[in-house]
Amino acid sequence: FPGHTEGDLYLWMRRNQEELEIRYGRDILLEEAVEDLVRRFGEEPSRARRIRKHVGKLAGGVGELGGRLVDRIAPREMEIEVVSASQLLSSVCAVAGTTPPYRFTGESKDEWRAWRTGFKHRLWDVLGVGDYPWKPYGAEELSADIKEIVLVDGIRRELVWLRTEANLQVPVYVYSPGDHGVRHGAVIVFPGHGTTAQTAGVAESYQRGNAMALARDGFVVLTMELRGFGFLGAATHLQIDTAARVLGRSWFGLLVQDGMRVIDYLMTRPDVDADRIGATGIGAGGALTMYLAALDDRVRAAMINSYLSKYALVCLDVEHCPCNDIPGILRDAEMGDVAALIAPRPALFANGLRDPLTHPEAARESFTVAQHVYRALGVPNNVRLVEPVDLGHEYDTELASAWFRRWLA
Repeated sequence: FPGHTEGDLYLWMRRNQEELEIRYGRDILLEEAVEDLVRRFGEEPSRARRIRKHVGKLAGGVGELGGRLVDRIAPREMEIEVVSASQLLSSVCAVAGTTPPYRFTGESKDEWRAWRTGFKHRLWDVLGVGDYPWKPYGAEELSADIKEIVLVDGIRRELVWLRTEANLQVPVYVYSPGDHGVRHGAVIVFPGHGTTAQTAGVAESYQRGNAMALARDGFVVLTMELRGFGFLGAATHLQIDTAARVLGRSWFGLLVQDGMRVIDYLMTRPDVDADRIGATGIGAGGALTMYLAALDDRVRAAMINSYLSKYALVCLDVEHCPCNDIPGILRDAEMGDVAALIAPRPALFANGLRDPLTHPEAARESFTVAQHVYRALGVPNNVRLVEPVDLGHEYDTELASAWFRRWLA
């Protein structure tokens, strides 16, 4: 492993050990973690990996924000353009270098309660979720309309349309084990920049049919269509986001509202245990999972795949969709602060190191912010960051299954 110090290798081995323990649900010896890494990666690194590492060192030398700029500028223009771009973004850099107003720095539960109440209300307003406090819909208001029922490998799949607001119905696929009279844990799967056809396994994609995979583990699984995609694609999600911002709302705020209606619906189902509801997704689906879990305590466990980073970094990444740029968020908080709102409930953050849309150092920094809150509440083991070395921008169904079996089964 050329270029690594002994300390680098030790941390890598420990992170791999933790990932394997979550994935397989048992204690893993450090020696086993070492053997696993050697088996998969003990070879001469590819040229692409060496170049990426070199660029990472260069970016590290000028800071996170400057690093993103370096990646987007040709070498011959670098000396002039980096300075110019840094000046253009000086106000953003200044905010990124300060401690956000809603950073939790306390140690007691009373301090945490006060922080959490204020920050939740503020985040609700920044996202533009809607009326506060939340008023759940009952069965009559939801008007659940079952359009289709099929059996897939012995699992019942329903296509249901739900009313999430006065003039809008949203389609969801619901998978259920079918054993009558038994209440199951439930998992909501958000597609992100995709459709329910992908999460349901009807179409091939990086979503990997994760709803069907979780249903095979014995959960009632619901996957919700997002505004701007699939059945709801009459307008693009960016058009919806732009229109929502005029009203002080956002695409994610509208989706959180729909997601909370979905929880309202799950709580009316006789086959769902209302105390065992989880949420998950990849990319924008992971973002929606994080926001929903932060704002709705009915989400008892969350798995956020390929999202945790820092807002100040993501906004400069040309690979990220501008729907991720929450208006004004940096005036109040960074991504780690939002993740911390999920505490003390279990949260797993999974970022593949081969995923071009993730930023490992930024993710670790945000995780540390969230981890402080979990430690202050005495539940440090309820939050995890795992970084599978060979995972790209794909949903890790194995990790998700292990995590939800641990907390919701």
